[in-house]
Amino acid sequence: MEGSSAPTRLRPDLVRWIVQRAHEHGTRLRPIQVVKFLYLADLLQARTTRSTLTGWTWRFWDFGPYCVESLDSVTQAIQQDLVEAEKRPSKFSENDYTLLHPRATEMERAFVPEDLHPAVRGHLEAAIKQFGGEPANFLDVGGG
Repeated sequence: MEGSSAPTRLRPDLVRWIVQRAHEHGTRLRPIQVVKFLYLADLLQARTTRSTLTGWTWRFWDFGPYCVESLDSVTQAIQQDLVEAEKRPSKFSENDYTLLHPRATEMERAFVPEDLHPAVRGHLEAAIKQFGGEPANFLDVGGG
């Protein structure tokens, strides 16, 4: 992403907010789905303010945008008890998969990362509501 960016840091607060919004719409996200919404948050913020929320360098792989800091932020959110990780057995492989949901004490709607632009927040909430656990085509939400 071009333009000036915020200093690089982990964003467990943003993970928490995304997981809370998904929960409000009846969806539990897998970590890789949270990564895609983190990317959308950065993209929309950069388009609105000319600065990203994270300062991360995103790369595109076979399954969409990715950077190490994004999954590290999910891990940190779990470690800080901002979100809960629930392991479930997969029907398709021997590996379990993880669903994220807010901690019972973290379900208050009032929490919003202070640097998340209000217009970006609205677009991101709409994308979370519309695409929830299936964000395969959500990158079109950002517009041209």
